[in-house]
Amino acid sequence: MRQIKVDYQRQRFPARNHGQREARPVPRQAQPGHRQTVRCVQHPGVRMVLAGTNHEWNTVRYICPMCSAMGMPLVEMATGVVSSYFADRGYGFVDNGGPRIFFHISDLQGRFTPYVGMPVTCRVEQNERGLIGRQVQAR
Repeated sequence: MRQIKVDYQRQRFPARNHGQREARPVPRQAQPGHRQTVRCVQHPGVRMVLAGTNHEWNTVRYICPMCSAMGMPLVEMATGVVSSYFADRGYGFVDNGGPRIFFHISDLQGRFTPYVGMPVTCRVEQNERGLIGRQVQAR
């Protein structure tokens, strides 16, 4: 069973009158703007290190220290929105400001149904036909 460490912080609101109760703590994971660390697929316990950007694809490059030692390539990650999704055919496209990224329903991580305008994050690979999104996750 996967354990999640939750760090609680108190939200501070100005008290309007002295009879109000203090606000409940909100988990840091639920707060907007909290970034999760990127983990390697082959080495789940290892955090990946930011290695730069690819301006041509509009992606961010990460490197796993263990994969780097074995000579494996960098990982390209893209963040964008689903521009089109065809449920009857099982594929769709992600728009991240660069060339559009194709994804198949078998590449979805988790149990969700993509819809147009849904923010997603995916690993990007290239083949002879264009860019392909792997491990597509909802944000």
